[in-house]
Amino acid sequence: MRWSLTPSVWVHRSGSTCASSRAPWSRWTRRTAASRACASADRVSQMPRVIGAAREKSRLTKEEWREYTKTVWQIANTTHAEHPAVFPVEIPHRLIKLFSWHGETVLDPFAGTGTTAAAAVPLGRKVLCIEQNRKYVDIIRRDCSHLKNGNLTAIELMNVVHGDSRDISFIDDDSVSLIVSSPPYWNKADYGSARANLGRVAGYRRFLDKIKPVFEECFRVLQPGRKCCLVTANVNQHTDQGLLTFPLAADFGTLLRNIGFMMVSEIIWSKDGTGGRWGSANAQRPIFGSYPYPPNFLFKNVHEYILIFSKPPARKSRGPKVVPYDELMADARRRR
Repeated sequence: MRWSLTPSVWVHRSGSTCASSRAPWSRWTRRTAASRACASADRVSQMPRVIGAAREKSRLTKEEWREYTKTVWQIANTTHAEHPAVFPVEIPHRLIKLFSWHGETVLDPFAGTGTTAAAAVPLGRKVLCIEQNRKYVDIIRRDCSHLKNGNLTAIELMNVVHGDSRDISFIDDDSVSLIVSSPPYWNKADYGSARANLGRVAGYRRFLDKIKPVFEECFRVLQPGRKCCLVTANVNQHTDQGLLTFPLAADFGTLLRNIGFMMVSEIIWSKDGTGGRWGSANAQRPIFGSYPYPPNFLFKNVHEYILIFSKPPARKSRGPKVVPYDELMADARRRR
């Protein structure tokens, strides 16, 4: 395996030495005190105690706390000339500030053009980007190499892997503090011709089966009690039964729960009137049939979902009417 410092790029393919060796990853994640504090098994059952400079650098203002803890985020949509489906940097910026500490490691298994990296590096987080399209890997290097946090540059804080997120065996178990990503929208965008491009899978159920190993790997590498945040949306498809909505966001929720994640919250990303592609009301034209009863009417899609999952054991509720989670999920686990 070769290591580059401009910024670091791990050329990772299944069966390569990168897939079988975790030593470089371990060295990288141990460089900061915050990462070392999270590495020990007896300290990762919940959000680690962070003191001193790391805590101060991670602090949210009252205004940020008030805005970020709302369940609807009104954020302008964005586009990219070289990628068919991107999301605004403000989304990972908020999630990273909410769910991680300065110096910790953030993983994006579907890195695209590096939106998560663009948010993580200025906040002083280490970020590992995994992307199956070499073109997008080069874009991340081009667009993010100038970013820094104080004296820390992208060289120290960012690593980019060209590879398939279904095999990230080079990453240690329980070594990632936060996952922020936007999985591919099934059958809606051209993410390239690479074999690892899951967005091109034809059948909906087959798509869910193909993407499941990615989330299983995410579950393995995420520290217990920490968060996995996914930006996604339901998708519309023309079928022989008409124009139908496939509940991708809901099915992702079921898929991750069956793997072992617990869903702790969801945020509505509202794009109404913000412009741009992929859901802007201003950019969509309703599909009508015979007025006033259009048989193929398409609602204007002006929202997406930010699904927030936690890897057990999470911090336990101590309310007076607590229902055991294992009891509630017993039926779901028997179906696995």
